[in-house]
Amino acid sequence: MQVSIQRKNGDIPAEIREYVGKKVQKLGRFYQRILSADVELSDEKAGFRAQVTLKVPGNIIRAEEIGDGAFQVIDVLMEKLERQVKRYKTLKEDKPRKPGEPRVVARAETATPGPSIPGSPRIVRRKLVELKPMSPDEAILQMELLGHSFFVFINSEDLQVSVLYCRNDGNYGLISAT
Repeated sequence: MQVSIQRKNGDIPAEIREYVGKKVQKLGRFYQRILSADVELSDEKAGFRAQVTLKVPGNIIRAEEIGDGAFQVIDVLMEKLERQVKRYKTLKEDKPRKPGEPRVVARAETATPGPSIPGSPRIVRRKLVELKPMSPDEAILQMELLGHSFFVFINSEDLQVSVLYCRNDGNYGLISAT
């Protein structure tokens, strides 16, 4: 597994770099198909922040933690990732991918800049996402693995683009196109 460790503001002390590297490599014991791990460390007003993004074939697993001490934050973060990786592996073993299952890639389009109103919100980041046919239950799992509050996917039940989102009451909502 390829591991990339970066710090937004400053250099990474050798002991932290070594500690993070060992912890991330241990995740390979739980799922050997992890392709790479990108680790971002930063000091913020709320404390030390660590985020790890694991790339596995066809998916991404992400976790983030903020706290007081670097080693404590890394330990809690690795426990989260360990649970997510085990859960992902169980999902993959229970529901293998069907051969020839179609994949749809959504292309990001560049918007033509129009007149902007000073102080109004604007698009500051664009992402290219791969939309995969999956059930709403699989979409919930994927959304939780990513740590997002919404998830866009192709619903395998009706082959429509759908958006799954987390409601304020802790339940989920599903928006489907007609």
